[in-house]
This record gives sequence, C-alpha cells and structure tokens, in this order.
Amino acid sequence: MTTTLQVWTGAYPSIVNPIQVRVYYESDPLAIVTSQTHAAPHNDQETWSFPGLDRVNILFRVYEVDGSGNIIQQLGKDMNVVPGAYSQVTARAPEQITADTTTGFSSGVNTVVFDGTGGKEDWRGFDIGTLNRMGGEGVMKKGVEYSWNPNTGTLQLLTAGDLFNPGEWFNVSFVLQVTQQTSSPPASYPAFATPKVITANYPVDAGADFGGGLIIRPAGTYLEVTFPAIASVPANKRIKIEFDPGAIQQCAKLIFQPGEVLSWLQGNRNNLYICNLESLYIYPFVDTDAVKRWRVDCPFGNWLRIGEQVVDDNIAANVFNKQMLDGTALDNQQYARLYNDFVLNLPPAEVCNYDDWATGNNKYIYSLANSANPANNGKFHIPNRLNMFERITDGTRSPGNYGGPQLLGHSHYNGVADDKAPGAAGNVFVYGTTTAGMPGFANGQIQNGNPPGDTYQGLTSSTGGNDHCPANIAVRKWLLV
Repeated sequence: MTTTLQVWTGAYPSIVNPIQVRVYYESDPLAIVTSQTHAAPHNDQETWSFPGLDRVNILFRVYEVDGSGNIIQQLGKDMNVVPGAYSQVTARAPEQITADTTTGFSSGVNTVVFDGTGGKEDWRGFDIGTLNRMGGEGVMKKGVEYSWNPNTGTLQLLTAGDLFNPGEWFNVSFVLQVTQQTSSPPASYPAFATPKVITANYPVDAGADFGGGLIIRPAGTYLEVTFPAIASVPANKRIKIEFDPGAIQQCAKLIFQPGEVLSWLQGNRNNLYICNLESLYIYPFVDTDAVKRWRVDCPFGNWLRIGEQVVDDNIAANVFNKQMLDGTALDNQQYARLYNDFVLNLPPAEVCNYDDWATGNNKYIYSLANSANPANNGKFHIPNRLNMFERITDGTRSPGNYGGPQLLGHSHYNGVADDKAPGAAGNVFVYGTTTAGMPGFANGQIQNGNPPGDTYQGLTSSTGGNDHCPANIAVRKWLLV
C-alpha cells in the first residue's frame, strides 16, 4: 500500500538558486528515496507532490542547491510525516449467477466455491449482503438457508436435500469492505543519530556525526575535537557536544579549520573549550554577508563565568568546574579554558612569571606557564587567597595587589600619677614615651623636687590576640574554570 506526500513551502524571494525537497524514510534518514527541484524565482508558495511512497514514517528536508544540485544550505529543520489513520473502502458490484452457465457453478450439488481458480469468480474477502434465489425462496436467510465463508469463497445450501437446480439463477449483492489503517508514531522526532562516545582526539565526520551528537569522555585530562570544513556540512544542521562528568577536572578543545571561525563570546574565534558536565549545539550558519560561520545553540556551562569567584559554606553540587583559590600549580591543558581564555587575557599587573610567583607578594596573583625549569613545564599558578580579606580597589591598586596589615595613625594622651602622701617624698609615674612638658613640671624634669625620687617610664597593660581582623566567618572560595 502506498501514499502520497504533499509538501507546501513558503516564498523565498531572496533565493536565486534552485530549491530542492529530498524525501527519506525514517528508518534510513541518509538514503534519498526521491527528490524534486524547482528553479527560481521563489516568490510564492510552492507545491511538491510525491506519489507512490511506501506507507511508513517519512522524513523530508528542504535545501537551497546550486546548478549542479550541491547543497548550499538547509532551509528549516528536518521534518517528519507520520501517516495518519484512514479507512480504505472497497465496493464490489452486484452479480447474477446461473447454474451450469456461470463458470464453476454446477447444478445437482449444494456447494459452490468462488475462489478465482479455473476462471471462476473470486469473491474472497467480501461478505454477501443479500442472496436472492430467483423463481424460488426469494431472499435467502444467511445461516439458515445458506452459509458463506469469505476467506475460502465457499457458498453452501443448508436445508436438507436442497441442491442447486439446472438453470437456476441467483442475484448476489456484496457488503462494502472497510479496511482501517492506523498510524504509527515516529521512532525519533526529529531524526537523530545515536550519540558517539569519544575518549581520545577525534575528527568530526560531516556526514555521520552531524544530526547526532558526541559524548566526550576523555581517557585522560584533555583531548581535541577537530571539526570538518564548514562547506561540507549543510547550513543549520546541528551536532550536540556533551561532556560527561568525571572524577577529576577535564577539558576538551573544539578546533575549527584554518580560516573558519565560531561567532560566539569573544567574537570570531577558531577554537572553543568545553569542560565536565557542559553541553552545547554547534551548527553552520550563512550570515547576512553570505559568509558561512559556525554558531552555538543552547549552551549549558561556565563559558560566561570563567575566572569568576564563588563562595559556598560547603561543596555545592550546582557549582561545577571550580578550583579552590589556594595557590595550586595547575596544568595548562587540564585547565586549558581557564588559562587560555582568562589568564592570558589579564592585564600585565595581574600576572607574573612562573618562577617569580613565590617571591615577594606575587603569590596573590596568577602566573604564566613559562617556567625555565623543565619540571614545571605547562604549569601555571592561581592566586593563594587563603585567610585573606578582600578590599574593593580605589583604582590605584590592581586586583591581587597585596596590602600589608597596619594600624590607622593616632595619638595617646600622656598620663601622670603621684603616689606620695601629702607633705612626704614619693614617686611620679609617667606613662608614655614623650618628653613633652607636663603641667607643673619643667621640660625633662625627672623627680618631684624632694630627693631622693624616682621616675618610671612605663607601658599600659597588654591586650588583643595574634591577628588583625574584624569579626568574620569562614567560607570556601572557588574559582570557576
């Protein structure tokens, strides 16, 4: 049983090339069953008719093509058509049969078979509505006077001794046959290939991979995914990239061919990094300047927050791809996105050479991966912000610039105490280190005028702890990578 696919496409007045509709069966979405091509102009709705298709789930795609039929871009997304439920009605005209005249119909018996053999009529598949015995009983009663088997085409008289008489004729009418056809849901909507798991460097296949997806599951901490030439992929056909969660931090580099760019984030770029638990779609797009560029759809991940600092009281499950700000030396491939998209874009004052990081106050900023020691090859430092308070810069200090502890400048009043009894010799206690004059004493005087006297230059009692800090709570501070 076949069906006809009718497709209507809108107007495409700006397209000067031919438009082609390709039809596929959903069971094999890469094998073209049939296609039609309409030449420009495309100023009005166009109608496409594909008769004689198998009655199965159908997939079709609309393309702009060049004069040789090569794809320039896909217009819209893949579209599925599911055959709907319908009733097929078949009618058979009434017939008249005569014993010993109609082929295969003999008198003297009570049974006749109309199964199409030997030139006989083929009544199989139809039910008898009325059987009229002309010159006899008239309309006969089914199940009482006769029986009919539509599967074998067997007509039999049921009354004892009843036989078909010579030259006897019958008028037969048949019931309309209704065959109900049901629909079936598509196996996938839209058609989508099974994702492929990759564990090492991988070149994307324009035909086999686009329309499907890749699941990145590195065997180590880093791998590279190289995209094909953009011209080999139909416009707007997507590939999904998913990065599995890992027990350790991992990173993958998505690389585009020389001269081809991704229009996202920092503008036109020839690579993109993706880390654990993240996903996105990538597809080629013909821009308004007629240049085909890679673009991103439905990104989920930290791309917009690389280098951002977040705080939690515990390790929150929804904070992923993060690193404690503890001064760790990281690998510039395992943490390739942090290093290439963040550290290398910092102002000079906020980054130092690797071998200088441990000197002075450099440990509070980032370092480059440029150590002269081969043992540190590919390593870079992140800031060590443990047990440090942060202060919003007034513009004169760069982020990460260290400021040591200090007290705000201030003065203390001098204090004088006299422990003598009235009229007796005693001691004068002076608290503080100043030699400035005090009321009732000459400058530098060290006794009370009644020798022998003593002067004590003393300190106030000690208070406080071993740290300078305001009231605080402890938190974990993370760097998003």
